[in-house]
Amino acid sequence: MTSPAGPVSPLPLDGLLEAFSTSVEAADGVARLAMRRTDVTVGGVRNSINGGVLAALVELAGHCALGTLLEPGEVIEGTVDLSVSYLRASLGDPTVAEARVLRKGSRLCVCSVEVRNSENGDLNVIGKVSLGLVPRPRA
Repeated sequence: MTSPAGPVSPLPLDGLLEAFSTSVEAADGVARLAMRRTDVTVGGVRNSINGGVLAALVELAGHCALGTLLEPGEVIEGTVDLSVSYLRASLGDPTVAEARVLRKGSRLCVCSVEVRNSENGDLNVIGKVSLGLVPRPRA
């Protein structure tokens, strides 16, 4: 996705972070996002966090983890692939997603994400995000 001015971020990161009541800690290819239970996020099975919200959290965590490794001029072009396995209802407050960059190439990056209940450590979701990159300009 590009505009005449250049690549455009496909995810409104600030808006998603605010809507999901999410805080972020990120460094060196790892991002940890803590999401509070709100009227926006809850709506799943047994009053859990909605599955679509969890999928968006997985994607957002991948973007944040990769963002820590971007070199000057590199831009995340968008999500190429997203897979989410729901293991159990997400009931934690907060629910925590931890993303880790598994491999960063010149045009593609793959991240793994685990979503856990912060209260008891239960694993709720396992995800994988593949992200496309606009390569940095050659010197």
